[in-house]
Amino acid sequence: MKLIARVATALAAVAALALLGCPPTEENGDELPDIEELFPADNEVGSWVEDTSTGAAGVEVARSNTETWEMVDGDADSFEDGLVAFAREYYTDGSMQLQLRVWEMKDADTCSSIYSSLVSDDPLYSANTWEDVSLGEAGRVADTGTHWWFNSRSKIFQVEAWIDSNDDPGKSAAQSFLEAVLEKI
Repeated sequence: MKLIARVATALAAVAALALLGCPPTEENGDELPDIEELFPADNEVGSWVEDTSTGAAGVEVARSNTETWEMVDGDADSFEDGLVAFAREYYTDGSMQLQLRVWEMKDADTCSSIYSSLVSDDPLYSANTWEDVSLGEAGRVADTGTHWWFNSRSKIFQVEAWIDSNDDPGKSAAQSFLEAVLEKI
């Protein structure tokens, strides 16, 4: 009996470890990219390269609410219910800087629900005036006065970008960058 219990425990542990290495999937079984795969490499999108003067080298990833809170200085309340992972990276094209954030949610319904509630329920988002844009399954942009802030969703991912420009070329550059990221989903 003890041997059977040990074997069952070992098999459960192996199955759990195997699931940790599996990429996310949609409800229909289609495989989705790992969160890190959504972040463009240097010069993959125009002349944008990683900006290590602003952030750590490589994509920074959090896989718990606590780690996410630490990375975003507590601005993760609205994402707690359903958060699987959060990642960010900083980029520059030599004249502008862009921060890319990706929130991976447990499923598409949770992602959609949170996206829909942000502008009415989250003080950080509701402090801005948003305009709808064509990005992913849903997209919007706000001019904060100092930069453009894009927020979009596709499947289980919410993808955001801030660009340190609030002129039209900056807006176009950030939207093009996001379009390239969303194509990977």
